[in-house]
Amino acid sequence: TDRQTTYRQTDRQTETPCYPCLRVSPCIPARFFERFPQHQHYFKMFRDVPPSELRSLSVLANHGRRVMDQVQALVDNMDSPGILQEKLAWVSMKHKPRRVRVPQFQDMLHMFVDFLQQELGDERFTARHRDAWHKWLADVLALLEAAETRPDGPQGGDSI
Repeated sequence: TDRQTTYRQTDRQTETPCYPCLRVSPCIPARFFERFPQHQHYFKMFRDVPPSELRSLSVLANHGRRVMDQVQALVDNMDSPGILQEKLAWVSMKHKPRRVRVPQFQDMLHMFVDFLQQELGDERFTARHRDAWHKWLADVLALLEAAETRPDGPQGGDSI
């Protein structure tokens, strides 16, 4: 069954959390590695860094900003399935040499939703927001899985 990745404008306005929350913290990767230390080995630059030192690494903070920019680009294109598919194919291709696959993306994306909940609180990030994010992330993960199994690899060279 083909997943539908378009969302009605009213759903975006009422169910998707405010966009400024996507720019919140370059510490996302540090939080990710704290919660999922088994994934740190995928990144050579961070592989041997003790968890207590991760937040002080400017290179990790810069990576966090790029991750947040990528999430923002995905959200900005949530109503454009073709663009979303190509951007996720690009992300999959860029992470393939490190052997980062759908399970690692799933852990990161669900940790991100938990991060939003923690940073924004229950009043600004309601159960409805959380449900909308999880619904959308299921589609994102399905597109990442499809990109992983695509025999011809991602099309186009556009980065996020």
